[in-house]
Amino acid sequence: MAPKPKPLLGFALFLLLFISIPITPSLSLSDAPTVFEILPKFGLPSGLLPDCVTDYSLSDDGRFVVHLDRTCYVEFDYLVYYEKTITGKLSYGSITNLKGIQVQRLLFWFDVDEIKVDLPPSNNIYFQVGFINKKLDVNQFKTVHSCRDGLSASSLGTWKPVIEHSIFFPCPSSFFHSLSVSQELCVDGIIHRSDLSVSSTSHRFLTNPPSLSLHVTPIRSSTGLQPVADIHDLLPNYGLPKGLLPNNVKSFTLSDDGNFEIELESPCYVQFEQLVYYKTKIKGKLSYGSVSDVSGIQAKKLFLWVSVTGIRADKDSDMVEFYVGALSEKLPAKQFDHIPVCKSKACQGSNPESM
Repeated sequence: MAPKPKPLLGFALFLLLFISIPITPSLSLSDAPTVFEILPKFGLPSGLLPDCVTDYSLSDDGRFVVHLDRTCYVEFDYLVYYEKTITGKLSYGSITNLKGIQVQRLLFWFDVDEIKVDLPPSNNIYFQVGFINKKLDVNQFKTVHSCRDGLSASSLGTWKPVIEHSIFFPCPSSFFHSLSVSQELCVDGIIHRSDLSVSSTSHRFLTNPPSLSLHVTPIRSSTGLQPVADIHDLLPNYGLPKGLLPNNVKSFTLSDDGNFEIELESPCYVQFEQLVYYKTKIKGKLSYGSVSDVSGIQAKKLFLWVSVTGIRADKDSDMVEFYVGALSEKLPAKQFDHIPVCKSKACQGSNPESM
């Protein structure tokens, strides 16, 4: 009768067999593709993200998390702001549910919700900002860009005085600490002193945004003009063209300090060089050559409706300057020489009050 094998001997044979099986080494972190290599595999340009990516994760369903070593800015056709953590869902030709990227338009920062390209590929890439879809040249995103820690002075735009007006200036991070400017302005022989101050908190956009306040106080009062029956006849007495207001003015009041209120028969639109929307009630403060604290007038710039906050006539250049917050734009005064007919509907675009 053959002897039974000992259990210890059987275990030793099993262990020897296991050790002899070749073990494939796992993929090291250094062998993993970078996020800049991943994006082209999904039909997207590698330069959508800045060069300061530290790590990322990508799940099977396309959801990803990208970490940067800092918050920063990249100047494309528009200024783009990147938070330290960026999330979204990656699929071929698009990124959806995007969080952590913002784009600047005029004075405001908007969250980019989606990025997509044409299929088959074209020279265009699309940034979805809410319900607005903005087309850009894809070539500027084909290389990975260096990310700046802060903004240069040119990125902040040219600050223009807005007479006796205060606004909120949303910005994507607390790059403002404090700014104070005092200056004297001479408008048609009247000296004005302005004080500009900017302050910020560490809170993000839409949560206690930085506030910009600008106050201009006249040192010498303007001429004492007698009131007239028609607001269109009154404007030239203050050095302003009568065509700044439409033809459907119902009534107006003007106080001794220049504060006025105008009531139109209905809200309406006028097409100057830009489409202008007038609300039923328009308020402001009238002084010689300028209107400040304006409310009730909006102008369409690109795909946005922006509130006109001040108007100033420049007789030397025969231009009228319109202020939108801290920015301004000059238009030829001759297009305001005649009282325009106000239309109840715009030829294009939507009602700004619905936006």
